[in-house]
Amino acid sequence: ALISLPRYDKFKEAIGALAKNGFSFREIAGNNSAILLTVLVPSSSNLAIDYTQIVFTQPLPADPTLKRIAFAVPVNNLNKLLLELDRNEVKMEHVFDF
Repeated sequence: ALISLPRYDKFKEAIGALAKNGFSFREIAGNNSAILLTVLVPSSSNLAIDYTQIVFTQPLPADPTLKRIAFAVPVNNLNKLLLELDRNEVKMEHVFDF
């Protein structure tokens, strides 16, 4: 099915709801390769997920107890990642909707 979703902040909420309802993704805005998303985790965390690639990790100067991790994930594994992050109560910061 082809559906239209909101962009920017509301995109994260929309795809999270779709994943929780059993939907998966084949393409996002014409992109069928990989998509970037960032999460916030405790600075001591060594979060690594097999089917993703860590693009960068950076401390949060405003809160030294946290760090940001940017993951590249194949679009067809995005729903799997969203469910795993939710299950592990990892705070998703942003999903780049392109």
